Amino acid sequence: MFHISSIKRFLLVAVISLITVAWLLSAVFNFHSSREQVEELFDAELAQMSRILQSVMTNHIRSNSEVFSPSLNYLDKDLLLETFGHQEFNERGHKYEKKLAFQVWDAQGNLFFENSSELPKHFDSLRAGYADVNDGKRGWRTFTLQDPDFGFWVKSAQREDVRTELTAQIALNTLLPSLLMMPVLIFLIAWLIRQGLEPLAQISQSLKRRGYQNLDKINAQTYPVELVYLVGELNDLFVRVSEAAERERRFTADAAHELRTPLSISKVHLQNILQVSQSAQAREFVHKALIGIDRLIHMVQQLLILSRLDAQQEQEAPKLVALYPLAKDIAAELEAQQTQTGKGIIIKHQDDCIWLTREVQMRILLRNLLDNAFRYAHEHTQIELELTENEIVVFNVCEPMTEEQLTRNLERFKRGNSTQQGSGLGLSICLQICKQNDYTLTMKNRSTDVSGVEVRITKN
Repeated sequence: MFHISSIKRFLLVAVISLITVAWLLSAVFNFHSSREQVEELFDAELAQMSRILQSVMTNHIRSNSEVFSPSLNYLDKDLLLETFGHQEFNERGHKYEKKLAFQVWDAQGNLFFENSSELPKHFDSLRAGYADVNDGKRGWRTFTLQDPDFGFWVKSAQREDVRTELTAQIALNTLLPSLLMMPVLIFLIAWLIRQGLEPLAQISQSLKRRGYQNLDKINAQTYPVELVYLVGELNDLFVRVSEAAERERRFTADAAHELRTPLSISKVHLQNILQVSQSAQAREFVHKALIGIDRLIHMVQQLLILSRLDAQQEQEAPKLVALYPLAKDIAAELEAQQTQTGKGIIIKHQDDCIWLTREVQMRILLRNLLDNAFRYAHEHTQIELELTENEIVVFNVCEPMTEEQLTRNLERFKRGNSTQQGSGLGLSICLQICKQNDYTLTMKNRSTDVSGVEVRITKN
C-alpha cells in the first residue's frame, strides 16, 4: 500500500488525472469519428452535386432534341476571379466555390464544359465512383458517373486541402466546448473535494484547540456517518486518557501529602540528634541525612505544585501583573538563603514590564527559574534577570552544557548536575506553566565575558 501524505491532494490529483485521461481518449476518438462523418458528408455532397448536374444535362439535351449543345455555361465564372480577402463569403458567393470543380464529357471523350481549369482532364481515366486524383500540385477528391441514356460523363471534385481544413475545423469545434469546460470542471471538483473533506478538517481543528485539561467528548451527530466510528473511538480515547491523568494526579498529590508530614518529623528528629550528639562522626552522618531530607522535602513541594498545574487547580483569571515587584520579592527571599555562597541577583527591567498573566503561576515560574539558576551558578557570581514586555531572561555563570544535557534538563526528574541538591522538577514545572500560558521556553549556552546558561521565556 502506497503512502498518502495528503488525502485532499491525492483525491484532487487522482480525479483530475482520470478525467483528463478519459477526456483525451474521448477527444481522440471523437476527433477521428467526426472526421470520418464529415468526410462521408462531403462525399455524399459530391455524389449529390454530380446527380443534380446529370439531371440538368439530361433535361438540357432533351430540350435540344437530344443533341449536345455548348450553350450551357457556368453561370458566374467571374466569381472564380473574385478576391475575398479575409472574408469567407460576400453577397455574390463563397470563396470555397473556387475549390469545387466539375466536368462534363460526352461519350466520345469531348469535354462539354467545366467550371475550373485546375481539375486534371483525363478522359481515359474516368471510372464510375469515388477516386483520389493528384496532378502533382494538389490533390482532388472526385465522384464520377455516366448517364445511362446519353452516355455522357459527369465528374464532381473537391480540393483535398479544403476538405482537410474543413474536416479538422469541424472536428475541433466539436471538442472546443468540452475543452473550455475543463477548467470549470476542475474548479468544481476541487471545491467538492474540499467540501467533502471539511468534516476531517473540523475534527483536526477541534483536536488542535484542545489542551491536556480539555478531554470532553466530541459530538458525533454533527459529522457524516463515515466519521461516526472515528469520532466514537476518539471519545473513548479521551475517556481513557482522562481517567489515566486523574489517577496520576491523585497518586502524585496523595503521595506528596503523605510524604510531607513524616519527612518534616524526620527532619526535626535529625536536628534534635544534631544538637545533643557529641560524636563528630555521628554529627557528620546526621548532617548528610538532613541534606537528603531537605532534597526530599523540596521534591515533595515541587510534586504538589506540578499536580496542581496538571489538574489546573490554579485556574485564576489572567490579570495585569507587574513583574518587577514580584521578581524583587522572590530575589530577596532567595538571596537570604545564599549568604554563605556570595551569590546574588541583578534585575534589569523596563518601566512598562507588565504582563497579562496568572499571578500565582508567574510567581511559581520566576521562583523556579531563579532557584534553579542559584543551584547551579558558581559561587560569588551574580544571576542576571532581565524583564521586558515580551521576554524574561535568566542567565547564570556555570559550566556550559551539551545539547543533550540542555534538552534533558526540561524533562521531569532530570538534573543538569547530579551533585547539586534538587528534584529535577523545577524547569519541568516552568515548561508546564509556559505551555498553559502560550509562552515559549528556550535554554541555551551563552558566552560573553563569562560562560553560562541562559533560559528565555517569550510570549507567543
